[in-house]
Amino acid sequence: LVESGIVLAVAALALFMAFTLRQARAARPLLRLRLFGSRLLSGANAVQILMIATMYGFQFLGALYLQRVLGFGELLTGTAFLPAPIVIGVLMLGLSARTIGRFGAYRVLLAGLALLSLSVGFAAAMPALTGLAMSGAREEDAGLASGLFNTTQVVGGSLGLAVLSVLAASRTEGLVAGGAEVV
Repeated sequence: LVESGIVLAVAALALFMAFTLRQARAARPLLRLRLFGSRLLSGANAVQILMIATMYGFQFLGALYLQRVLGFGELLTGTAFLPAPIVIGVLMLGLSARTIGRFGAYRVLLAGLALLSLSVGFAAAMPALTGLAMSGAREEDAGLASGLFNTTQVVGGSLGLAVLSVLAASRTEGLVAGGAEVV
């Protein structure tokens, strides 16, 4: 399983490199590579990949733990995760803009990342991160920068889930090989 994951990761990297070369040479590229010249936009996308990767991985593995280990059904598992998005939504609507306005996006982002294991951390980090990403784009690139930022979120979630799933499966295989009982 780990070996096939590595092969697929190498293939994905090769395809990404081919896409980048094609975009660099295209007269009308789908993705203007000059966007990555903005440290704010590039940095925000990198942070988002890592942040979303951990969040998606946590949710997936948490759901497996609740169902496979604790015996929760699907409805109870979903209900167990429900408080987090409610807190995130309330905080994003009620406090994020005022907090960013008062303390600045960098400070709110850092505080949010420090508190990421809590819903309040995501509610603080995401709007600050979005604002920083978009402030790093030229006006004529705003739509493309926004699309890139949203795509980065999906890629981060997929990448995080893939990496954590491979690690969890590898660990499980090792435990089973050592005589552990499968739940």
